[in-house]
Amino acid sequence: MQPNVCETCHDPHSVDNQKQLRTIANVPLVTANGESPVITEGGSVKLCVHCYHARRNAESQIEKGYGHFGPHANPQADMAKGKSGYHGVADTNFPWTGPSHLLVQNSCKTCRLDMQEFHGTTAITGHKFPPTVIACRGCHGPINSFDDIPARDDFAGNDLVEGVQTEVHGLIELLQDALIEDGLDTTGVGFEGALGDTTISTYKQREAGWNLVFVEDDKSSGVRNPEYAVQLLQQSIQYLTGNPVPNAIMVHEENQVVGHW
Repeated sequence: MQPNVCETCHDPHSVDNQKQLRTIANVPLVTANGESPVITEGGSVKLCVHCYHARRNAESQIEKGYGHFGPHANPQADMAKGKSGYHGVADTNFPWTGPSHLLVQNSCKTCRLDMQEFHGTTAITGHKFPPTVIACRGCHGPINSFDDIPARDDFAGNDLVEGVQTEVHGLIELLQDALIEDGLDTTGVGFEGALGDTTISTYKQREAGWNLVFVEDDKSSGVRNPEYAVQLLQQSIQYLTGNPVPNAIMVHEENQVVGHW
């Protein structure tokens, strides 16, 4: 695999875009849930979005199974937009949330290339692009870890109001438990392998399980779009078990998940 170098993102022969970025064109996402969404938000981060999106939707995999069950490994843009999860687990009029951190100016760039003062000069974090809690403090207060971002309520039903990431991890575990209790045998193959095999999984398990894989493959544990991640997991659990998450606050509105500092 060819490593990323400066020219991967910057065109040395063109000044058509700011910072000589190769493109900041709008990005069409995969058609899913009867929609063909396009990312127009995010400013310069649309360069990143051209690579980091789901590419595969749920419908064909739920119907036929798939060896690599779930999106194409990197659905970060879809999660940020609040699109491409499998919405068939909820009522047709369910109010799915919209974009979250995609609305931050220059989005991923702002969070991953934050500039910090160092001995009176500007120290540039470089192009390793690690997300840092320092970049989050302007909105989320003096946090030292991403899980210091508080949830507004108990969404996993364990009688505790915890960090957003912990709440999302709790819901992931509940959905995994629900799939196993429903008869999904993950022995030796894991959840993706079992869900992708139609001789092991049921149609309904694949419907709920696709959202499990989608949220896990986003790799932010809910930070990228807290409402959408919680909604996908809660609705999948309710769809599979026939009951809302016990003792939990079910998310039906915008700005309902992240607490204030």
